Amino acid sequence: MSVRRLLGVVATATVALLVGALPAQAATSYPPKPPTITIDKTRVEIGGTAHVTATGCLPRTSAVTRTATVTVTAHGHQVTQVQHVPVGTDPEGTVTATVRFTVPGANVVSVTCVVDPSGRTLTQSVKVVVVPAHAIWADHDVVHAGDKATVTAIGYRPGSPATVTLRDHTGATVLSASVTADAHGEVVVTLPFANAGTFSVQVLGTALAGGPLSQSITITVLGEVMPHTGADIAPFSLGGVGLLIAGLGLVLVARRRRSAHV
Repeated sequence: MSVRRLLGVVATATVALLVGALPAQAATSYPPKPPTITIDKTRVEIGGTAHVTATGCLPRTSAVTRTATVTVTAHGHQVTQVQHVPVGTDPEGTVTATVRFTVPGANVVSVTCVVDPSGRTLTQSVKVVVVPAHAIWADHDVVHAGDKATVTAIGYRPGSPATVTLRDHTGATVLSASVTADAHGEVVVTLPFANAGTFSVQVLGTALAGGPLSQSITITVLGEVMPHTGADIAPFSLGGVGLLIAGLGLVLVARRRRSAHV
């Protein structure tokens, strides 16, 4: 076989191999569908857990074990949890994990994995709000007389009744109202403050576990203290009367002197 003919055979075989390889590469491209990430809870109590599911990773095989990195990051970029989870063998490369939350506030759950044979990675994230087991706060803990403050208390059984009581510094009840916890177990009430002083706001309701839950917060109301005029006017009044009497006396003395000279 001549060299020219040999080169032709080699070229034909190379082209055939390339043509045959193209469909195979297209058939194994990843991800087969757009990646997704979901979580079963977007609001969790401290210490609570949630289940996260992500797709679009390169599936593991009997020959190759692939894992995804699942992280939980609290506000301030504080990583509170890292775990490595096996990627599923299904065509969508599903990753499932159970994560726990230990820091209140905004948390981010991220899943990072390899998404194609070239080694390209992708990170998908979902946000979760982590709340204390129970807490109470006000939008303003110091207000002026005549203003209002909104008090929020959490940790109650959703839909359960609660009683909000406003008391002054002596413990006397200024206001009492019945409210209902919302779907998140929150009680929100806006209270007016007419007088200056220190007041306590108590929210009494049913906790998630079923027992009673009482939470209180103190609010300081500022205002000008009006003087007690009854105690202060008397001295000035008596002094005024005294001056009036003295003045009349001087007038009488002056008249007598004039009469004597006449």
